[in-house]
Amino acid sequence: MENNPYENPPGQSDSEFLQGANQFDDGQSGQRSKRRLTPPAIGLLVVGGLSVLLSLWGAVSAALFMVGIVEGTQIDPQQLEDMRQAFGEENEWVVQMIKDSSNLGQGPLGLIFNLVGLAFGGIVVFGSIKMLQQRSHTLAVAGAVVAMLPVGSCCCVGLPLGIWALVILLDQSVRQDFS
Repeated sequence: MENNPYENPPGQSDSEFLQGANQFDDGQSGQRSKRRLTPPAIGLLVVGGLSVLLSLWGAVSAALFMVGIVEGTQIDPQQLEDMRQAFGEENEWVVQMIKDSSNLGQGPLGLIFNLVGLAFGGIVVFGSIKMLQQRSHTLAVAGAVVAMLPVGSCCCVGLPLGIWALVILLDQSVRQDFS
């Protein structure tokens, strides 16, 4: 086995050999990382943007409900009576719970939920922009993690995109290309 083409040069360890290989890098690793990061970053940008827009709409709607400009949703009295008959007298509490929760997304609680969703959506947008720019690895990871949380209206799409982005972001070669 004297002519093994895969063997390190004599007197060189694996780490020394790999370090020498990095010295002759053709500058393409940054472009390779950018190509890998672009699809999940654009997906997270879209998801974060939609989350921001929907949360903003919900927050404005909740605020308008609180000041009395917009009326809440009303359950038709006939529907309430049909529910009472379907659930029976012993389950009146179910009908009352449905009636009380019809405006849960409005008012102070709806405003708080939508403002939290707005903040989380903003973090996802900011992190995805940093991912596209390859500027701040920490903020890019934070944006991917926040996209996976079940907050806001786009979490079903944010979960797979966030996992995809994290797998790429946690790759050592990609991490090195961030400035």
